[in-house]
Amino acid sequence: MSTLQEIPWLDEAATDENEKTVHQARTGQSRYNLLRISWMHPLLISRWPQFIIRAQVLAGFVFTITAGLIGTRVGSHNFATSSSG
Repeated sequence: MSTLQEIPWLDEAATDENEKTVHQARTGQSRYNLLRISWMHPLLISRWPQFIIRAQVLAGFVFTITAGLIGTRVGSHNFATSSSG
């Protein structure tokens, strides 16, 4: 798919004041290809890094909810109330 096919509304939205923006969008000069970085390529292609981050966030969320439900009632000693501040 070419750049022109990806942005069909560009010609209709083009005016004199945003012609530079239109040119940048057509040529792709404002974009940087992260897949060209050798160490970042496997991180972006693989599904595991996203899963690991989501699993850690879910574990923290579950820990906070659990601490709020079964933790101490003293607000300054409970992780759930002190982390939401």
